Formats: sequence, structure tokens, C-alpha cells
Amino acid sequence: MEIAILVATLPFIWYFFRKIGFSLIASMVVATVLEIVNETVFADVGTFYPKVMIPFPFFNFPVMIVLLGGLYSGIINFAALKVSKFFKKRFLSASVFLLSAALMNIISILIESVGIYSGFWVHKQPSGISAIYFAVYVYYLLIVFSASVFIVSGFFHKKS
Repeated sequence: MEIAILVATLPFIWYFFRKIGFSLIASMVVATVLEIVNETVFADVGTFYPKVMIPFPFFNFPVMIVLLGGLYSGIINFAALKVSKFFKKRFLSASVFLLSAALMNIISILIESVGIYSGFWVHKQPSGISAIYFAVYVYYLLIVFSASVFIVSGFFHKKS
């Protein structure tokens, strides 16, 4: 499954990297840090990956989860950029961009459910996903907004 994710994800990550630039790297760095925190601080209550073929060096989470975080952030930020282009004023456009990204991040609940039901990752707590909707939303929002910060700063660095 990881090889399929790698093959499917890399072209999209390259595309989004060309469109939104280095902000995508920020998402992947934050995804990596969050996975390290999950593995070390929340070892008893977080998630784990039962079948890791390509582990992140010195840890047990897959490299693919970092790439998927970048892909997810790229999709959300790219779509939010498209929505924000309907507005000409910088502040309004930046506000719409952030609001759009935050609203589109609701998809994170679906992504988490797909990951669990596919067996790619497993929650250590028996309560499952329904008990942690807010935590999942915030987790993915950190990944998305790490790129959004750089994109919003670009709104204000453009010349009129």
C-alpha cells in the first residue's frame, strides 16, 4: 500500500510544489514533527501504523504519512487560493483564504476515518474516531495552516 501511495502522491506533490512553493515543505515538516510527538508523547493513546514498509529514520511511522500530509495540505491550500482569487482586496482575499482552508479542513474527519478503516493506521484507544473529532481537526489544521501562513504572507508582499 505504501508503494502505491508513493507512486500516486509524488506527481501531485510536485504539482502543488510548483503552484504554492516552499510552503508545502512547511506542511511536511509540521506533519513530521506531529508524528514524532504522536509517537513519543502520546505513545499510549495516539495512533500507530501496523504495516510500515518505509519507516521514517529512527521512528516507526511511515514516510508516506508525511507525503500524505503534504498532499492534503497542498489540496486544501490550492483550493482555498482559488476561492480567495474572487476577491480583489488583499485583506479580504487573505481572510477568505484562511476561512476557506479552515472550513475545507473538515474533510480531515473523513480522511482519518478512511485511514482507520483501511487499516493504514490504528487508534490505540478503543473509543475510535468519534471521541476525538476536535483533536483530529486541530491536528490536520496545524499541517494545513503551516503552509497557509506562508501563502498569506505572499498576499501582502505582492505589489498592487
